[in-house]
Amino acid sequence: MKLVFATLLLLSCQAFAYDHIFYGDVDEYDADSGQYYSVVTERQEKTGLLSSGEVQHGVNLFIYDPVKKAGRNLFDKSVGYIDAVIIESDYDSKERRMTFVGGGDKIRNNKNIEPRKPSSALIVETFDTNKKEFTVWKAEKAGGEPKALFAYAQPAKWHVDEKAHVVRLLRRTGNTYSVSEYAW
Repeated sequence: MKLVFATLLLLSCQAFAYDHIFYGDVDEYDADSGQYYSVVTERQEKTGLLSSGEVQHGVNLFIYDPVKKAGRNLFDKSVGYIDAVIIESDYDSKERRMTFVGGGDKIRNNKNIEPRKPSSALIVETFDTNKKEFTVWKAEKAGGEPKALFAYAQPAKWHVDEKAHVVRLLRRTGNTYSVSEYAW
């Protein structure tokens, strides 16, 4: 009996190991550009040994310009599930920090920032379930094609350093990290 339970537990853990579900939602206007951003989602029915139900994945970022009365998707083809969206939106002079559309847990060092305009670019992270690989993309808010900054697999990690205004990738090499920086 213990062997059966242990086997079921192991199988259920493996089933969820690379199941990236988009939990957050981007559905707001950017104070800087005036554009509206919304993550386009798809729903999938999930069935498993221990549970079943519906999951929601972000598959694109819709951008609407109310001045031009025109909208578009950021990606013109499937690039995987959206895992994070970061859009600098405004400078908060009282708190001396930048504010964001999206951002989540990827923003670091966002204290005592000198006054500046928000970045003209946005950052989107996607996850390719076939390759088991993340890609971090940069695109101009005003339009243009997204460009891949880098791709990585875990245990590598990345964040936005607001004070330095860079995207920093940390890859594990032995007992330390190698660091790469990307301007945005």
